[in-house]
Amino acid sequence: MIATANQYTEQINTGKLVTKDLLSEASYVIPYFQRHYQWDETHIENLLSDIEYAAKFGAVNQNYFLGAFVLQEVKSETAEKTFQVIDGQQRLITLLLTVAVLRDLMTSEQDKLQSKQLFYPVSEKNPDGAPRIYFENREVANLLIKQLALLDSTKDEAYLSVIRELEQNPSFANMANAVLVIHRYLKARNLLDLNLLYYFLLNKVFVIYIATDNFTDAFRLFSVLNDRGLPLSATDVIKSRILSEIKRNDEREHYAKIWSQAEGDIGLERLKNVLEYFRMIVLRERPKHPLITDFERTIYQEGSGVQRGSNVMQQLKTYLDIYRDFYYEPSDFFKENMPSLVGYLNVMKYGLAEEEWLPPVLFWYKKFGRDAIFPFIQLLDKKLAADWISGVSRYFRSQFTFNLINGIHDFDNPLAILNDKQLFDINTPQLEHVLRQDMYGKLYTKYLLLKTEYLMKDNRTLFHPSSEITIDHILPQNPYEWTSVVTQDEHRYWLHKLGNLLIINRKEDYILRGKSLEEKKQQYYIGSEEIFPSVQKIMYRTVWTADAISERQEEMVNLLMQHFKS
Repeated sequence: MIATANQYTEQINTGKLVTKDLLSEASYVIPYFQRHYQWDETHIENLLSDIEYAAKFGAVNQNYFLGAFVLQEVKSETAEKTFQVIDGQQRLITLLLTVAVLRDLMTSEQDKLQSKQLFYPVSEKNPDGAPRIYFENREVANLLIKQLALLDSTKDEAYLSVIRELEQNPSFANMANAVLVIHRYLKARNLLDLNLLYYFLLNKVFVIYIATDNFTDAFRLFSVLNDRGLPLSATDVIKSRILSEIKRNDEREHYAKIWSQAEGDIGLERLKNVLEYFRMIVLRERPKHPLITDFERTIYQEGSGVQRGSNVMQQLKTYLDIYRDFYYEPSDFFKENMPSLVGYLNVMKYGLAEEEWLPPVLFWYKKFGRDAIFPFIQLLDKKLAADWISGVSRYFRSQFTFNLINGIHDFDNPLAILNDKQLFDINTPQLEHVLRQDMYGKLYTKYLLLKTEYLMKDNRTLFHPSSEITIDHILPQNPYEWTSVVTQDEHRYWLHKLGNLLIINRKEDYILRGKSLEEKKQQYYIGSEEIFPSVQKIMYRTVWTADAISERQEEMVNLLMQHFKS
């Protein structure tokens, strides 16, 4: 039986529970601050195959350990115990969905009834049944749980497939996909194997639970378990620590919703990036500690302007809004009123290898708004890109960004920064020297080709290449159909130069790469001319010679150098 924290005031309680007891003695709430359900096919099939292997080939009395759950007991209107799931959501949901699928695949009415009671129990207070698990502020996920309570609902592949493909709520879509994966996996087993798996799942699969009725204690446990190596992300731990320091429930819920929305909008990895950028802006120096450590103490040091709890959440929200509406998916305002800026950002987004330039841009926007934001981004981009192409080390490029962040912090007039010629100084002779060398295979080549297309384009229209772009040799690497056009020496000299490289808006097609210019135009380049001015020019060519490459090379180098010097 689950021991309650109320029985032991100010104590933390632990115990061992098999699945049958875990799902029959309490109900569970997935709180608003939790991440979405994220398990994919690999996670699910690995779990099921591990349990199946243990059931078939393990020792008679062998159990399967599913890990530790961190729970916080909450008051409930029902007589049944209710816990918030602080850690263990992914495993708990997968267990429940597996129980629902087994219910629909087994033939024993007794087993079906037991499975239904575990998934959606019926009681005197809830004669129509109540969910074993409930999602706060995710009503669409609750709708799916209610739908899956119906007999044979997990067999409705068409309904679940539509949800998986079209539903924008990650928990809803991922749970629908999980049911499809579990159903496919279990349907391939015979009835004897299903019965064995069902018995083992309920009676031999167990968890260790750690329960408390104190919100802060629960989050401390969550963090400790992360430090012991359980697979929790840095963003999860940082979120839990910040939220645990917000005392008012309404405030905590408000910021948890904001965080959850950000996870859905930009994803966990980009959310972690924004936390990194925020740390850089606050500390104004190269980090010396892990991200979690800095969010535990360093960013709150005297003079940082950051306070624990709702203050740090409000500041993070500001940067998240800027990141999302200005950079990740520019708002209609920027697309309609500043298309040239959005196009320029697209060049940086798809062309630069790193986003080391983003922290000073986010900080500038927060302090100065849209005032002179485009000239600032251009200066910043040209400096960092020129240093990158010219071979300046990452250490010195990083130091430049911190100098810039400190300058934004110290000056109230943006013109004082924009007019600092020394700060944005570029080694133009070295840059031009590199531009005339072989370019293919360099990390910065895609950036230079995108920048050239942007500079050639009418910037009153939005420059928006897709993420699937390919660099093509116009004169191919294996010119077996081109021997009458260029000599071997010309091919060797011009092959990898900037003038012979073309960026197109499609995936690679190796079959077409060695074909004649006419074939490539009609089958490979077609469609890209709407986006890239260089492709438009190539489409008018009938032959591609060394002289044509030389002419285009000069045009591109001059255009780029004019841009970097301006």
